[in-house]
Amino acid sequence: MDDKKQKLILYILLFSILIFDTFLFIWVFGIILSWGETIISGVISAVGAIIGGSLTLIGVMWTISYQRKIYYRAKYENANYVFTELLPLINQVYNHIKSLNPKSFSQEIDEIKNAAKKLEGKTKDLLLLASQSDSEFFREVKNIEFYSGVIFEYIDGLVGIETDNEIKDKLMIYYNGLAKADSRFDKILSNMKKISF
Repeated sequence: MDDKKQKLILYILLFSILIFDTFLFIWVFGIILSWGETIISGVISAVGAIIGGSLTLIGVMWTISYQRKIYYRAKYENANYVFTELLPLINQVYNHIKSLNPKSFSQEIDEIKNAAKKLEGKTKDLLLLASQSDSEFFREVKNIEFYSGVIFEYIDGLVGIETDNEIKDKLMIYYNGLAKADSRFDKILSNMKKISF
């Protein structure tokens, strides 16, 4: 039996004991004070109204809690979809930048450029969905779009004016910016999952 069902059974049991004790107390108190039937009926009605109102309040609180969970779960599912769509493309950019070597530098630069362009395009396609998730999550998706665009534009603007080492150093700066956004992206998604489940 899961934790929620155990808590529900405990609350029902405690509430039943409370109701029984309340009516027993009223009955004993009525006998001791020699209350008439009318007074005892009035007190029981008042206690019943309080109990009924309490049950209604608990039901409303459960409904609100359930609706909130559904709301956050939908936001999480949107964010998770965006994350799973972008992660392979982010990893492509990472892997191409990491594997830069002098022997096939120009070919690998083209691969980085193409991977960054794909990532930027996919990120733009998913921005609307990301905006329906969480503002922090959306901001990190925008950061990923920014860094992938910067990488693409930087490589696209190269016309032999920088050395291979200078290019690699600049790409590592952009790589680090993309990695930070990706890391925050993952943490935000984990926090959203905790809230929604």
